[in-house]
Amino acid sequence: MIYNILKKWGYYLALLWMIVIIVLLVMPAKDIPSSSILERIHFDKFVHFTLFGTLVALWTIPYADRHTPSQNTRFFLLVCLGACLFGAAMELVQLKFTKDRDYENGDIVADSIGAIVFMIFSMVWVKVERRKKLNGKPS
Repeated sequence: MIYNILKKWGYYLALLWMIVIIVLLVMPAKDIPSSSILERIHFDKFVHFTLFGTLVALWTIPYADRHTPSQNTRFFLLVCLGACLFGAAMELVQLKFTKDRDYENGDIVADSIGAIVFMIFSMVWVKVERRKKLNGKPS
């Protein structure tokens, strides 16, 4: 069911998700909830991982359903690279255009790892869904 929703609405959700990412990453630091426990476990890195990983999944799922596996591989890699570059660009935006947000290499690493992990997850999910379709099973 989720797969079918992403096939139909994924591109729109991806654009909306990009806006959410931009808003969250330029939001003043004072507006972001914090606690010493979350800071100790580097929860912000998990947030970056999830934000950029989800972005990759939202762009790749609708594309994958309409294209061949070899086209998908190229597209998935391009989307992953684009998400990594977007993450790095957002860190530069934080450095240059916000007063109380900082550039962190760790955030770029978390963004990139999230993009890569979700890219792999999406590739596997697409293969599973294609097999189901070939075997006549509903998604």
